Amino acid sequence: MFKFIAYNIEYPAEARAKDIQGVVVVSFVVNEQGKISDIAIIRDIGGGCGEEAVRVVKLMPDWKPGTTATGPAKTSYTLPFRFRLEGGKKEKKKKKKVQDRDTPLGN
Repeated sequence: MFKFIAYNIEYPAEARAKDIQGVVVVSFVVNEQGKISDIAIIRDIGGGCGEEAVRVVKLMPDWKPGTTATGPAKTSYTLPFRFRLEGGKKEKKKKKKVQDRDTPLGN
C-alpha cells in the first residue's frame, strides 16, 4: 500500500508554492466486496493536499474485506498522508555542531 501511495501521490502546486507541509488524515470504509467508499478528510493542511490524498485513495485497487465469524464485514480505516518538502521551512533546523575527534577542545 505504501509503495502504491508513494508512486501515485503528487505534491500539489499550491502547497509547494506556499511551503505547506504536514499530515493529512483520511478515513474510508472497505465494504464486504473490498470496494472503498465513504472517503472523508479528517484533517487537512490546505493547499490541495487533502484533495490529493482523497484522489490517491480513490485510485487504490480493491482491498481484502474485513472478516468476522459470520464472514466479510465493512471495516473503517484511517490513513495519514505526510506531505513534506525537502529544504522547506520545517526542514531548516539548526544542526548541532559535532566535535571532530582530531581537533582539540575549544578550537
